[in-house]
Amino acid sequence: MADRSLPPSFRRFWASAAAANAADAIRAGALPLIAVAVSEDAFPVALIAACQQGAWLVFGLGAGLAADRLPPAREERPRCCRPSRSRRAGPPPSPPRCWR
Repeated sequence: MADRSLPPSFRRFWASAAAANAADAIRAGALPLIAVAVSEDAFPVALIAACQQGAWLVFGLGAGLAADRLPPAREERPRCCRPSRSRRAGPPPSPPRCWR
């Protein structure tokens, strides 16, 4: 019987995708809590929650349009998608600094 185990590259890809999704979930819960700690008013908390969802819409559509306009060569897409991945890995802007 043939060996049907997954290659190590897929395991690394799966682990990185799982870590990114976990980090996004933590961020989605933590940013409104930080906003509550800074201001007890409901509007800034709702604004922070709406802005963090709106960023996916704005930057995701832009990155998707840029990636779709490039030819499907292996060299072009990583060069296009690298800035969006590196921004996603960096720290988010600090909400407490916005209110001072």
